[in-house]
Amino acid sequence: MRFLQRVKFNLKTVFLCGISGVSLLVVALFLGFIIFPKVVNDQLLETKILREDTEQWAIFKKIPFAFTFNVYLFTVENPEEILKGAKPVVKEKGPYVYKLYKWKEDIIWNYTTDEISYYEYEKYVFDQEASGSLTEHDKVTLLNLPYLTFLYTAEANEATSGFLPLIDEALEFIFSGHNSPFLVNVTVRDYLFEGVEICKNGCEDDGFVAKMACGKIKDNLKVAKQMRLHHKDILFATFHYRNNTHQKYLTVNSGRQNHLEIGAITQLDNSSTMNVWNQFGCNQVSGLTGIFPINLGFKTTFQSFSAEICRPVKLHFSTIKPFGSIKGYKYVALNTTFNTSMVENQCYCTGKIPNLDGNLGCLYDGVLDLSTCLGAPIVVSFPHFLYADWRYVNNVKGLSPNETNHQIFVNLEPISGTPLEAATRIQFNLFLRPVRNITSLDSVADALVPLFWIEELTYLPQKYQDVITGKLYRSIFILNAIKYVLLAIALVIITVCILIFLYTD
Repeated sequence: MRFLQRVKFNLKTVFLCGISGVSLLVVALFLGFIIFPKVVNDQLLETKILREDTEQWAIFKKIPFAFTFNVYLFTVENPEEILKGAKPVVKEKGPYVYKLYKWKEDIIWNYTTDEISYYEYEKYVFDQEASGSLTEHDKVTLLNLPYLTFLYTAEANEATSGFLPLIDEALEFIFSGHNSPFLVNVTVRDYLFEGVEICKNGCEDDGFVAKMACGKIKDNLKVAKQMRLHHKDILFATFHYRNNTHQKYLTVNSGRQNHLEIGAITQLDNSSTMNVWNQFGCNQVSGLTGIFPINLGFKTTFQSFSAEICRPVKLHFSTIKPFGSIKGYKYVALNTTFNTSMVENQCYCTGKIPNLDGNLGCLYDGVLDLSTCLGAPIVVSFPHFLYADWRYVNNVKGLSPNETNHQIFVNLEPISGTPLEAATRIQFNLFLRPVRNITSLDSVADALVPLFWIEELTYLPQKYQDVITGKLYRSIFILNAIKYVLLAIALVIITVCILIFLYTD
C-alpha cells in the first residue's frame, strides 16, 4: 500500500480505471450468462431439428444401432390343477433376447405445417449368444389366448351366446391340437413369430358350427393383429405382425418453426385423434417420439407416446444416474400410469372386460384394458404387476415385482436431452374365468394371468458418448473458462481501482 501512496494518480485515471473494470464486468456477465448459453442452446437445437442432409436426419431415418428386445414368458406350472379351481402358478422364463432394428420409409414432408409423415419398420433377429442356454425351440405351456378370446367374444355377443353348448362340442375341431385353455408344449418361435395353427383348412369338413366359428374368426383378422390367414389355416403368433413390417402411419413435428415441438407426434394414420377410448381427451394423439427437450431439470415432465398401447405415458424426474462418465437425469413412468381410479385416467376405463368379481366396469388400479386398442381382451400392466392392486398379485403364484427390474425409465443427459439409456417394460395379461356351457372352464377360478412381458432396452454407443464428453462438454468448458477469466480480470481491475482511490492523495 505504501507503493500506491508514493505513486501519484489523478481522479481521471482512477475514474477511467473504474469504468474499464465495470465495463469488462458487464461484458463478462453478458457474455457468460446470456450470449454463451444462447450459443450453446442454438447449437444443440440445430443438432435436433429434423432437416434433410444432416446427421440427425440420418439417425432419424435409420437408427444406426440395434435395440435389445427381451421377452420373458410366464410358463404355467399347474394347468391340470387350474382347471379344477386351483390358483395359477407361473414361472418366468427368459429373457429370450432379440436384436431389434428400426428404420423409416415412405417419408413425406409437409413444409406448410412443418411436419413429417412416415412408416416405421421393425426387424427382430434372435440373439442366441445373449439368450444363453435358452433357444427358440424351447417348449412352453402358456395361457391359450386365441382359445379364450374366441370364447369370451362368443359369450359377450348376443347373436352367438346361445350357441355356446354347440360351440363347446365343436372346440376340438376349431382348435385341433390346441383344444384347451392352455397352449401345451408350443415352441417359443411358433408362439412369438411363426404361428400356432387353428381352424385347419377353415374347418370346412368339421360340421356347420365349426365352419361358422372359423368363419367368424377369419372375419375378425383385420382387427386381431396377432392372427393371420395362411392358405386356408389361421395362425396365431404374438409378434409376427410387427416383424419386417410397419404398423401405424406416424406424423411428427420437425421443429424447424417451433423448437419446443421437435419430434412431437401430431397424427396417427392421418388423424389427430383415435377412436379407442371413452373421451376426446384420451383419444388425442400427443407426446414425444424419442427426441427429448434440452436443458432438463428436476421439475421437468414429459409424455412419450406409445402406439403399442394407444396412449402416451407420462414420465417425471426420479434421480441423478451416472452413465459412464456422463451425469444423467433418470425419468420414470408414474406409479399411477394404469390407475383408472384417478380423474385424469378415468377415460381409459373401457368397461369391456369383466373384473375378478365378474362385473363389467373399471378394472382395479395398476392394469389397463387394451381390448379396444388391440382387438383382443388383453390387459397390460407393469411387469409382475408392479404397482398393481394386491388382488391381482395375490391371485397368481410366482410373481415378484420390483422397481429395479420392472420400471419404465429413460436416463437423459440434461444439457442436450440425449437418451443415455432407456427401458420400456410392459406386461401382457389375460383374464381366466368360467364361461357358461363351456366344459373346460366350468371350474376355473377368476384370475388375471400374465402371458409374457417385454423389455425394449437401448444404450447410447460409445461413439455418441464421446461426442457429449468431447465436443459438447469441451465447448462448454472453454466458454466457461472464457467467462470466468473475464470475470476475474474485471474484478482485479475494479479491486486495483478501489485500492488506488483509497490509498492515494
